[in-house]
Amino acid sequence: FDRHLMDWINVIRSKAHLGAQPPKEFVALDHLLHDMRLYKSAAEIKVMRSAADISARAHVRAMQACRAGLH
Repeated sequence: FDRHLMDWINVIRSKAHLGAQPPKEFVALDHLLHDMRLYKSAAEIKVMRSAADISARAHVRAMQACRAGLH
């Protein structure tokens, strides 16, 4: 991730003559993301349950379609 970020910053810096402005600072948001991962609203839980149900049904269908020699 850091490499991609620095590549992106360097691209922006190379376009400074065109008016592009790279960020002046980076702010760590780890602590905020951690809190967001800990607490879920009822709506978020509903979406997560729906996603898990869709995934489980897809796995069952994939297992039903499997057979020897199938890649």
